Amino acid sequence: MAKDWQWKVALAAISVAAVTLIYSQRRRRWKAVGKLSKICIYPLKSGRFKEISSAECTPLGLRVPSEDGAVMLRDRVFMIYDEEALEMVSARKYPTLIFITCQPTNRKTVILSHPDKKEIEFPIPSGKFGEVTVRMWFNEQMKIMDCGDEVAEWISEVATGSRKGLRLSYWPEEETERRDVLAKRPLEVPVFTKMSNNYSGAYSDFASYLLVCQSSVDDLNEKIGDPEYKAHPLDFRPNFVVEGTIPYEEDKWDRVKIGEVEFTNFRPCTRCIFTTIGHTTGEKNPKNEPLKTLRTYRTMKMVYDTDIEGSIPVMGVFVGLEAVGKVKEGDVVYVS
Repeated sequence: MAKDWQWKVALAAISVAAVTLIYSQRRRRWKAVGKLSKICIYPLKSGRFKEISSAECTPLGLRVPSEDGAVMLRDRVFMIYDEEALEMVSARKYPTLIFITCQPTNRKTVILSHPDKKEIEFPIPSGKFGEVTVRMWFNEQMKIMDCGDEVAEWISEVATGSRKGLRLSYWPEEETERRDVLAKRPLEVPVFTKMSNNYSGAYSDFASYLLVCQSSVDDLNEKIGDPEYKAHPLDFRPNFVVEGTIPYEEDKWDRVKIGEVEFTNFRPCTRCIFTTIGHTTGEKNPKNEPLKTLRTYRTMKMVYDTDIEGSIPVMGVFVGLEAVGKVKEGDVVYVS
């Protein structure tokens, strides 16, 4: 009887090991689907994108290593907020914000510039992070470190013409605490089962990384059929643009591998009126494109058969970082 019991245990262990081996081999079976054509970083949330040729992927988002002791360029670590309401503001309300560029210097300062205003240089703040919180989407309270009065006046003048009302916040590099995004979206957890707080970024809406496929945008433009208007991948403010794919195949990807980095595709990205503001013009599309056309064939209900934000259009996918590493323009994109 003892030998029989031991034999059964050994057989069970072998079976588990075999299943694990098969699963791991399947996970390592990668298929090339395209290549990385653009890498974009947005140091200021709602601000101007910066196209880069390579970057490090960190848990809180893209990062460009510094040179000569300069502050690192990091994704969405600055955010503008309303001073009285203590809530985030974006280019949805102030479209001119998309023209603000952010450039670190080797003096531990940052330069903000705008086409209609003289640039301003201000020091990276060193105050207490989290003494003040600002309300973001879904009533999420975001910790901030305020950047001071001088840059607050500059931001306010750019956005409103007044010298008061808006302020600038900063997420310090040494702060590694992750946001509890799941607590604010309890209805989504059973639907998008791969969601994780570990995928949250600094001041990004939901996740550290957003991927959009060029072919999907091209198909959207064919459906729009307006020679005077063409949607551009950067209108959707992605970190990664991938070319060479089948339109919308990203909807069904599981794991994604780019360069040294692996990601998990965990949720589609719902789109708002921000996408109707041209990334080069700052002007709202008079026909409400691309949302108008997206609503005819790509809402959450149509594509993913869920009533979670069911009537809202989707384009692109959120991907969560599994391990830090580097990516560069031209990297082959693999999926499993």
